Amino acid sequence: MQEGVLQLHTDYDTDQQAHEKASYLNANKHKYQGKSFNCATYVSEVLHKTVFKKKLGKENIFTFLIRSITPNKLWKDITKKVDNGDISGTILVDPGSNIDNSFRGGLKGEKEK
Repeated sequence: MQEGVLQLHTDYDTDQQAHEKASYLNANKHKYQGKSFNCATYVSEVLHKTVFKKKLGKENIFTFLIRSITPNKLWKDITKKVDNGDISGTILVDPGSNIDNSFRGGLKGEKEK
């Protein structure tokens, strides 16, 4: 399975803010937890308020009451911002159809329509 790689084009100040946020998260040793703090959550937290004004990637994972940031939804939200011209970015590695699964659909082996 091929993962996607997206390069966001930002300025020095934004890069510094993102670095500070990542350093803060690292220093506070947030523990990995699949639902509430996963790799996509980490990226969303770093980009939140530095690049984007809101958290991206939230998806209903079990019911409409339980939401989590998932890698596929985060990819879709960020690439949509790039496509809309909200931020400059380049897809370096396209994940292809691997990104088409929702969290719940992925559990069932289903592709999104």
